[in-house]
Amino acid sequence: MIGVRREYVNNVDVRLHIAYGLPMAKTAHIGVRLEPNVKDALDQAAEAEERSISFLAQKAIAEWLRRKGYLKDDVAAPKGRKR
Repeated sequence: MIGVRREYVNNVDVRLHIAYGLPMAKTAHIGVRLEPNVKDALDQAAEAEERSISFLAQKAIAEWLRRKGYLKDDVAAPKGRKR
């Protein structure tokens, strides 16, 4: 099962990726609204690429920001793991 398990270590909330038992990266959380056809295409791409929707969305946003000059090239791209 892939998911997140919460543990408390020294009174600190630690989230572990259940499939890998690794600490999750500290990332910001945002919510977005998508047109149904865009969401369907994103679902299809995630399935085909064996990646999560979050990974693909972060990659697409970062690439757009780089092209527009808002994000420097030296900022690391998401590493992610294939599902």
